[in-house]
Amino acid sequence: MVDTHGKGAGIKMEYDPYEIDITDLVLYLNDYCNMNCRHCYYRQGNHTIDTRWIQEAVDNLPNIKKAVIVGGEPTICPVLEEAVDILKSKNIAVTMSTNCKWMTWGKQEKNTGGTNNEQEYWQTKKREEEDHMKQGERKRSYTDVLDMIKNIDVIQISLEGPPQINDSIREEGSYMNSMDAIDFLKQNGYEKYPESTRKGYTGKRMFIRMTYSEFNLRAIPRMLRLAWIKHLPIVFFPLKSDTQPPLTSTQQVQLYNLLMKYSTDDGRRLAMSAVPQYWTYMGDTESYCPAGKHRINILPDGWVTPCEMNMPPIFDKLYNMEKNNGELDIDKLYRNIDYFLRNIKTVDDGCINCPHHRICRSGCLMTNEYLKCPLREQIDFSYFGDRIGVSTGQRMKRVGQLNTIIERAFVC
Repeated sequence: MVDTHGKGAGIKMEYDPYEIDITDLVLYLNDYCNMNCRHCYYRQGNHTIDTRWIQEAVDNLPNIKKAVIVGGEPTICPVLEEAVDILKSKNIAVTMSTNCKWMTWGKQEKNTGGTNNEQEYWQTKKREEEDHMKQGERKRSYTDVLDMIKNIDVIQISLEGPPQINDSIREEGSYMNSMDAIDFLKQNGYEKYPESTRKGYTGKRMFIRMTYSEFNLRAIPRMLRLAWIKHLPIVFFPLKSDTQPPLTSTQQVQLYNLLMKYSTDDGRRLAMSAVPQYWTYMGDTESYCPAGKHRINILPDGWVTPCEMNMPPIFDKLYNMEKNNGELDIDKLYRNIDYFLRNIKTVDDGCINCPHHRICRSGCLMTNEYLKCPLREQIDFSYFGDRIGVSTGQRMKRVGQLNTIIERAFVC
């Protein structure tokens, strides 16, 4: 196979970047949420996914191994359990991302101020109940959430930094909700430490998910400390935003080195950045963006896009389930994916001189403009390993430990 990059470059490829094999499925169950996070770009709608589309996808794409459920907030979506049941009927490993606001359900203190206010108290409770039902919060107690997630393999806990930073981005009290949720889920079988650090662990998992940008970059060391205290892996996602300046290649190098130094050979501490460039930087020469090639994303209004970051208002439309009467025309979908891979997801001109571009292919298409990649400057971890006390052998052991997590967990 020759990758010409549309310019007759004649570079010999080590894999076919245009071969399509869908193994990952992203499902935005809903586009409404019970929080109003500053950085979120998908929370203000009123759509709920049609579960027939999910059934159609898994019936016609037999190689799907992993799926991630996102929103909006999935736990207030009335079809959450049905969606999970469809996925598990095909033995698909399921990850769910949550804001953990469900930890507040059923925790309101009864404070009537005396028997004279009893009627007012119950009127207030009735109004609260009606508000919850409007948002889809049909489970009245946080303990009921266990029924909703009993078949979910991996839970992503969303945090954006220490309390002050997190709550300024999300909402007041959300940090403590997440802390309570972590403790509650661990008590109920998620991420049993230290068993979960051992190779071959197949139990339920949980990890912290943090979006990083110029705004909260300096908080990452504190978040690594939190992850260690809670005995959880932590995954960092670059922010897709027009309001924050792009991270420099130096900032990326500092972050990547910090995450590798934090991780340990035995897997008891693990941290990663969820972009292909991170893995390539660390020496994994087979890492590339799976969007379109191995992954599709179904939105609650029926649009199919290449990945979870490829979102409205500007996004690549591969197919529309609703406009095709809920049926998935595989030939049409694949033709559109092929066009996307050949004409849109191309190697950036700035990467042509990078020795990794044949595999990496410029990494994540949707976040490249927000990240300055150190690989373009011929810089990778081999320059820094000895300086920070991580040998080549240790680095590869840690990369191996990270790979054991993403075998079943959906982290990008």
